[in-house]
Amino acid sequence: MQFEYITNFKNLQTILLLVATKKLYTKKKKVKSVTTNNNFGDEIKTIRTYNQMTIREVAKQAGISHSYLSQIENNRRDTPNPEVIKKIAIGLNADYYY
Repeated sequence: MQFEYITNFKNLQTILLLVATKKLYTKKKKVKSVTTNNNFGDEIKTIRTYNQMTIREVAKQAGISHSYLSQIENNRRDTPNPEVIKKIAIGLNADYYY
């Protein structure tokens, strides 16, 4: 699979499905993501594993249940609303801004 650095949320529809002007950068390092038409949950899992975080760690930091995050990652839930997306971005140690 081909990887490239994620520089905006347009590429992240695959990640965070937000307005194209929003950006995500990790606080620790640049994030890589698959640029195929993966589902939202697949992209969240890609970033989480790249950051070497567990579902429980991300969920705790995001203030959501680990079972809910697991369902999102396994595409058993629809893409969450923007408020939950923001929480997940925080849980992934990502900056979230316009």
